[in-house]
Amino acid sequence: MPNKRHPSILFKPNIDLQYKKNTLYTCLLKILSVVTSFIIVPITIDFVNAENYGIWLTLSSMVTWISFFDLGLTNGLRNKLTEAISLQKYKLAKTYISTSYALLFGIFFILWLIITLTMPYLNWVEILKVSTTNAPNISQAFIIIFSYFCLSFVLKIINIVLFADQRAAMASLIDVSGQVVALIVIYSLTLVTKGSLLLLCICLCMTPLIVTILFSIFLYRGKYKKLSPSIKYIKIKHIKPLFNTGSKFFIIQIATIIQYQMSSFIIARNLGMNEVTDFNIAYKYFGVLTMAITILLLPFWSAATDAYTRQDFMWLRNKIKQYIKCVLLLTITGIIMYVCSGQLYYVWLKERIDISTTLSFWAMLYNIICVFSHPFVTLLNGIGAITIQLYVSLISPLLFIITATLLVQNTSLGASAVLIASIISNFYGFIIAPIQYRQVIIKHKKGIWIK
Repeated sequence: MPNKRHPSILFKPNIDLQYKKNTLYTCLLKILSVVTSFIIVPITIDFVNAENYGIWLTLSSMVTWISFFDLGLTNGLRNKLTEAISLQKYKLAKTYISTSYALLFGIFFILWLIITLTMPYLNWVEILKVSTTNAPNISQAFIIIFSYFCLSFVLKIINIVLFADQRAAMASLIDVSGQVVALIVIYSLTLVTKGSLLLLCICLCMTPLIVTILFSIFLYRGKYKKLSPSIKYIKIKHIKPLFNTGSKFFIIQIATIIQYQMSSFIIARNLGMNEVTDFNIAYKYFGVLTMAITILLLPFWSAATDAYTRQDFMWLRNKIKQYIKCVLLLTITGIIMYVCSGQLYYVWLKERIDISTTLSFWAMLYNIICVFSHPFVTLLNGIGAITIQLYVSLISPLLFIITATLLVQNTSLGASAVLIASIISNFYGFIIAPIQYRQVIIKHKKGIWIK
């Protein structure tokens, strides 16, 4: 059973070579992405000041809650599309893509209308505890950010197509291009005009959308012409197979959003906007560790789907062993980053922000745990073994909210309390997922382990 290949699938002898190329190019592009994201922080703070940057971060984290309204469709699409392409069923793949575009556009257009109509009734002074002078700008900024996220969810289907075709590097190129253009635009504006929250939102939201649209046109008219979306390929009956897996991802998605996107909101409500900025700076600094493993894993999800479809367990085991070596290396890197954090914060931000060693420690530990968890969770997501993760996701958000709130309100830990709560509530990733991997890939167990 370990190396048995599905007889109906064309075996790809160059799968490992293609995987390595994708990983290498993705790493190079993501390094550029990380560098860009670090450069843009001090420029942005200077452009709009720390409080407005904190408002941008908080609004962005709140708006990302809308991602659960895709009902898990994009993750279901990724798995189904990978299977269809592996089987060379291109008309089926085209149908999945066309149906997904239509469905997501309908969902997010209705959602956009609802939010736009209810916006005048929201009291941002009370919600975010900010000064009354900022309230009108916040309302307009929220509309801009919300509109951006709605459109980006529809347009980002091109990234899913690229992931399914195991071309993660091209998907990364789209993302990093949007970042670089945004950086150039914001830096140019600092030279000619005074910054504002609204201007910042327009720059950071419009540029990625324009870049994604241009790439989509180029790819659908070229390499993916046979997969390009078409109205006549929209099939209602194909929504069900997308949602069979997607509905589970949907619930997990909700849990993830509640657990991780509530962080800035809890800090803002209890500790203030400056603490939001401190938290996000420390999170971004040590988030390089999580980003590094995420970069390496970008091609792995769809490659795991393809390998599991071919029953190539040996390839999957070898990849996990390679990733564990990366985890050890990143753990050592994280410790070094913590020891040198004071000096590196100063080089990065000068005296703009003062990050405590306590906050840095918990940010380091949280990201190291995420680094360890990611390879196992990504593999299980790729092969659709997510039922256990689904059950855990019904518990973890509640555990996070209760723990974070109690620690923030009853200790002097400050923003560190949110990171501690995140570690506690993330027990699936670093405890259960490795056990599930062993049961499915090494012992070939079925039942609840593979559902």
